[in-house]
Amino acid sequence: MKTPHADNENHSARGNQGEIDQTQAALKTHTPLYILWGSVIAFVLFLVLFFSPSVEYACKKEFVNPILLALPGMLVFFLLFQAVKRIAIPRFFPLGFGLLFLVCQLYLVTCYVFKTDWDSGIITYAAELIANGDFTAGRIKRYFADYPNNVLLTYCFSKAFSLCLVFHLPKQVAYMLILGVQCVISFATGLITFDLTRKITKNRGVSFFVYLIYLFMIGLSPWVSIPYSDSVGIFFPATLVWLSSCEPASRSRESLRCFSIGLLAYLGYQIKPTVFIAFLAMVLLGVSFRKPVKWRELLRKTAQVGIGLACAVLLMAFVKEDFGYELDGEKRLGMAHFLAMGHNEKEMGIWAGKDVLYSESFATKRERDLADLQLAKDRIAEMGSLRLLKLYAKKLLTTYGDGTFAWWQEGEFCVNTYESKNAFSDFVRSFYYRGGSRYWLFSNAEQAVWLSVLILAFFAAFTAPKKPVEAIMITLLGMTLYCLLFEVRARYLFVFAPLYFVLAGCGIQKIDKLVFN
Repeated sequence: MKTPHADNENHSARGNQGEIDQTQAALKTHTPLYILWGSVIAFVLFLVLFFSPSVEYACKKEFVNPILLALPGMLVFFLLFQAVKRIAIPRFFPLGFGLLFLVCQLYLVTCYVFKTDWDSGIITYAAELIANGDFTAGRIKRYFADYPNNVLLTYCFSKAFSLCLVFHLPKQVAYMLILGVQCVISFATGLITFDLTRKITKNRGVSFFVYLIYLFMIGLSPWVSIPYSDSVGIFFPATLVWLSSCEPASRSRESLRCFSIGLLAYLGYQIKPTVFIAFLAMVLLGVSFRKPVKWRELLRKTAQVGIGLACAVLLMAFVKEDFGYELDGEKRLGMAHFLAMGHNEKEMGIWAGKDVLYSESFATKRERDLADLQLAKDRIAEMGSLRLLKLYAKKLLTTYGDGTFAWWQEGEFCVNTYESKNAFSDFVRSFYYRGGSRYWLFSNAEQAVWLSVLILAFFAAFTAPKKPVEAIMITLLGMTLYCLLFEVRARYLFVFAPLYFVLAGCGIQKIDKLVFN
């Protein structure tokens, strides 16, 4: 059946048998990457659907049985998709719809916003001190010595406080300004996710279906109200893959594309280090040499990306200079620290305060890295193969088992709630606050959608190979491996969630063509 709004590139409808033949032919020549993706996500689904209710793992939240959530979730998805694909979606409708949603999102955030402790509280407090020119020693400076990747984010946040000082506005306005910017970032990332899906599927109906998933999972997610790297970092992976999928018509635009990839890759790394996985995925695809290599073009693009990286490095040098003090590189917690923490069987791979104190007890970075690496080796040797596999299974459940991305599961989370404005604020808070009368509805709805997304993303393994899809799969496989080996957090996937939605769009398009065409 031909859809009324399919893009011009995809005019002809394909028969059911022809689609099956294409799928079988694609499977015969499928890259190992697609097979690996399908195998990994199938194993993840097996764990989440059948073991998450009974297995204890870090930051576990109680949901309705996952199978009972997945079945109605998939039914709603297919009904929604059948409705959306029959609607002619105007070219600029997603933009207008997204702007309207942004206004609603901003209002919702003002209804339930609260202040947090942990890293988010530290960097907003530090941003306020920097704006007031009173960056004190002690805990704050040591924090940035340990975690220098939060310097850029804190510096940007400090500008909001500085702006309020200029106009003599209370600091609460700066806090809300930061959250407003995060909502705008969420809005921009949603449009990029829509367009990336359109480039891959050549279909606006599929793209808008993915956009609706994005608005529900990310736009309505309370994580946008937490001033931290997750809500800012979400922009980078999807944008990097989107840039890699663009085919500029002129050499100048191609140069700008390559420059932007290098610039955003490094800036994204400085906000959320795992963002660099998406850049590494592009590099890996770029050097795979599956087609005849045009060396002059490859060198030109490499130089343009390198210039973008160099500009980002210079920008970070300026930020650190203007930050107020020189970071002590000898105190930085390296990858070996997070590797040891990720193999802490007692804490099941999440953040462990004792591991931080252990790492901080060493004076130099070399001593610290060697000690942390030895600690990781000792822990792996002590566990043995079976216990190690069990730990990895629990870490996968921590990573993938929560559609809210472990909302309200992070330590000393809420430290200050503001006075409720009206009855509608109380209504909104009943969904987002743990203990609220409708919190169970919010969490289980998000879980049902997330499980459905993972199921559809599995079917992306049966689509015809495309370079942007390969970049997404490598990125998400790399992120999964990171969470297996290093410190794990469910919210780490929040940054990469749009890429899962894109694969879900590819998956439902494949199923739809097989069943209805």
